[in-house]
Amino acid sequence: MTRYWWTYLPGHWGTMRPEYAPFRDSVKRVFQHVLGHFPVYRLRERPLLIFTTRRSGSTLLLHMLYTQPHTDYVNEPLNMWLLHPHYTLLPHPPLGKFVTLNDAEAVRLQQYLSRVLSGRLRVRNQWAFWRPYYSFVVHRLIIKVLNANVLIEWFSRAFDVDIIYLVRHPVAVASSIIRQGWEGIADAYLHDNLFCEAHVGKDLCVFAREVWVSGPPLQRFVLEWVLENLVPLRSLAMLPIGLITYEEIVTQPHRVARWLSEKYGFPKPEEMYRRVRFPSPTTAKSSSHLIREKGPATLVERALENVSAADLVLAQEVLDAFGIDLYRADVPWPLHSQSE
Repeated sequence: MTRYWWTYLPGHWGTMRPEYAPFRDSVKRVFQHVLGHFPVYRLRERPLLIFTTRRSGSTLLLHMLYTQPHTDYVNEPLNMWLLHPHYTLLPHPPLGKFVTLNDAEAVRLQQYLSRVLSGRLRVRNQWAFWRPYYSFVVHRLIIKVLNANVLIEWFSRAFDVDIIYLVRHPVAVASSIIRQGWEGIADAYLHDNLFCEAHVGKDLCVFAREVWVSGPPLQRFVLEWVLENLVPLRSLAMLPIGLITYEEIVTQPHRVARWLSEKYGFPKPEEMYRRVRFPSPTTAKSSSHLIREKGPATLVERALENVSAADLVLAQEVLDAFGIDLYRADVPWPLHSQSE
């Protein structure tokens, strides 16, 4: 069994995917982790959790909220594909997706997250002290949670936190993942019998598995989007969750910033609004150019430009099968919103 260099570091370092942890990048992450211990935590306000999926604009929203005084971010504390400083403290679910938990896994995850939320564990937080929004004294944590959408109700019960659910058009997300060349993770849901029984049903699970095995790429990744977002979308009416769409953020930043300020007590909405004008670090270079030239709303308007009519029909078939009514495949905007 190969033993990697980070296993000799003090702490609990590790990763599910060593091929995603090249030496130079890993050393950088260790260095950033050390610098992340410099801020003084005097936490006075409830943590704010952002639940979302990849390629949904979560980095932009995180950076908007980070403009507020006395905040620190925690960037993907459950992402174990990248080198993680507390890897051995966490359960290790298939493909890194927290879909269902047994009792022992629930206890282990709750213990880990309690330490993160209280500031006793630092993980992927602010480290660049020379940047303008850096806070040397922190009163509130903003935490971006990927890989655990299905557990959003569990989080709401287990912790005293505020929760935002961020979502983006399924075709835009699917197209972005395809362009990135990333592998799919729908197997984590389709092979979880408890998830299928509780949230999908036998017949629909058969349909989903057929799409995942033999469907064209866009339909397959729209299915992945549905599986990841199904539980949060169904939970909106039952849980105190704030819904924000990516499309709202980039086309109505003034209103979204004001809503965030009023609902969660952030004092400087104008700083959040100004941050939208700048591309996030995960934005592709071509998209960054468009944002600077024409504004972020351009990304919404062009999301469906290169998608064929046939692909849109197949995507809508998946949305209809699961009863998703927040988006239509052929319309780039959400059909309704909660943050109005």
